[in-house]
Amino acid sequence: MVAPLEMKFAGSPDAGEFEGYGAFFGNIDLHGDRIMPGAFTSSLAESKAAGRGIPMHVNHGLLALGGQRGVGVWPEISEDAKGLRVKGKVSGMNTDAGRHLFERVKDGAFPGLSIGYRVATNGASYGTKAGEPRRTLKALHLHEISLVDTPSNGSALIDGFKTALFQADPTSAAASIADAMRLHDKHMGSDGYGYGSAAMKERAQVMNHLRDAHEALTGVRAPIDLVAWKAAPTIRDVETILREEFNLSHAQARAIAERRFKAAPRDEGDEANTHGVAALREALGGFKLPQF
Repeated sequence: MVAPLEMKFAGSPDAGEFEGYGAFFGNIDLHGDRIMPGAFTSSLAESKAAGRGIPMHVNHGLLALGGQRGVGVWPEISEDAKGLRVKGKVSGMNTDAGRHLFERVKDGAFPGLSIGYRVATNGASYGTKAGEPRRTLKALHLHEISLVDTPSNGSALIDGFKTALFQADPTSAAASIADAMRLHDKHMGSDGYGYGSAAMKERAQVMNHLRDAHEALTGVRAPIDLVAWKAAPTIRDVETILREEFNLSHAQARAIAERRFKAAPRDEGDEANTHGVAALREALGGFKLPQF
């Protein structure tokens, strides 16, 4: 998201000061995003309360674009009717590097400003019809504002930088995964499907992926209120798995199941025995059964 600098110079010629807009409201940028008024209100208030300034970079500090970090400061950042209004000051005006950078700013070598941000939780809505913005951004966490020279490949690289800032909120992610698991759990044992059916195995695989993600985020395998997932497979389920996954005949599958898993329930209504499930996992080796 690059905004034309529309620069005004303030202060003495040697102060390194200038004004412009970091973003404009209402327009749709090259990546299909539209920022709405008020999108920066909370972020600016949080930064002010914490006594934390917003960094000034060149090309977002990306080495691939010849970027630099911490080249100046933004003493004033605020929203007006037009967009995100900023007043900037290049640091080190008593050095060759500082003066060189400011001369390039004045000469128009950096014709735009671009913001580095991530979208706040529930801070965006997504277009569904032709002509609508890809995203309408209503709440953003502002990380930095850069001077940009927008080379021919800069737009794609900057968009990649923006994407990298869209970090997941672990708490919200874990809550969403847990809700998905509960919803999926309601259908785990429905429609008469057993563990041996293709449909049930796909459901089990989906649940395993959800459990892996939940554990990675929280350290806990799953919410404690899952119900269908805790049911152990019956011997009939074991027979079906052995036939379909290991190409055994009905007789072979039945003989192995009854010999190795006598403690498992014969039918779905029988009492479940988790020892039979553990033995089944061990016997089937690399085949990934549902993890209870």
